[in-house]
Amino acid sequence: MTFICDICNKDFPSLYKLNRHKNGKKSCKDKLIINYNSNLLQEICDRDKCKIDYDKIDKYNNNIRIHFICECGKHYQKIFTMMYKVGAICDNCTNMLKEIKKKTTCLDRYGVENPLQSQEVKDKKKQTCLDKYGVEHPLQSQEVKDKSKQTCLDKYGVEYSLQAQEVKDKSKEYFIKTYGVENASQVQENKDKKKKKAVEIYGVENISQSNIIKNKKVEKSFNKYGTEHVLQSQEIKDKSKQTCLDKYGVEYPMQNAEFSEKVSKNAYKSKEYNFLCGNTIQVQGYEPFLLKNLVLEGYTYEDITVKKTEVPEIWYEKNNKQHRYYCDVYIPKINTIYEVKSTWTYKKDIEDIPLKRQACIDKGYLFELFVFDSKGIKHSV
Repeated sequence: MTFICDICNKDFPSLYKLNRHKNGKKSCKDKLIINYNSNLLQEICDRDKCKIDYDKIDKYNNNIRIHFICECGKHYQKIFTMMYKVGAICDNCTNMLKEIKKKTTCLDRYGVENPLQSQEVKDKKKQTCLDKYGVEHPLQSQEVKDKSKQTCLDKYGVEYSLQAQEVKDKSKEYFIKTYGVENASQVQENKDKKKKKAVEIYGVENISQSNIIKNKKVEKSFNKYGTEHVLQSQEIKDKSKQTCLDKYGVEYPMQNAEFSEKVSKNAYKSKEYNFLCGNTIQVQGYEPFLLKNLVLEGYTYEDITVKKTEVPEIWYEKNNKQHRYYCDVYIPKINTIYEVKSTWTYKKDIEDIPLKRQACIDKGYLFELFVFDSKGIKHSV
């Protein structure tokens, strides 16, 4: 049995609790009397433009959970009290209203839609950082940097969260699920937004095409490094080399076989070469012409190696610099390295070919050069 308050329509499990409610210090007599009934629910529906099936409601009180269809069409449910106080709207519409309210408040207070666009707020943030860390931005503080690195090391075993495979996989999973692509930069909506914003502000589709941005970059580089471009700075060159040495064990990323293999897959159009046994390998350029010749000579899929991570490590010197050479095909059982060129690339790289050949011979490998035209006809060189 329940006892219902005749003032606020709230129900109680006992008469004692009902009387305590009526006669207590926070009595409902002293409050605005709200009757949670069908009339109030109808007012809420009219106010928030939602739809409710009244036949499914057995009794009315402030604590009943009511199912409704939001104005946006989403099915949702809320306690009667919250519908009255907050609105008969779904979570998505609630968040949208919050954002609108935030923007309106910021416009009234600062004259901008976001607090971070306000010069007053920017200056305040800078001053707080200067007082606390002695720098204008927290990420400029060595203390904050070290703390951030330590947190990532404790949590993921790496210095930066984006280096963690777990984080990478989560990010990919989210974007594939939400947008059907692996990365935010691949989302067409984001691309269009970037273009639109760049056109509105700079009159070009890409900010790098803007003379304002180009001049800013040059000015910044001059002020910081004394060169027009950061990559012209010896300091940056040395720093880049050291980073590569620490990370890959070589001075340039492309000298690392795994990195070079990954870049090649993304940078060039690869083709599938199908062997008679049914196996396939990914190749580029005129490599299929060479493979066809090798197959005719009797070599099989198992004999041939094309991956940069599996071919011999060959280095040659040019202009007092060490260069890594990745051969096109390697056949271990005959200890032979193969290089394939088009008639055009042969002329273009004619200075490098003898250097590569000699480097292979010095390492104890046989070297074969094949040159083909666009029809796959082999040319003598």
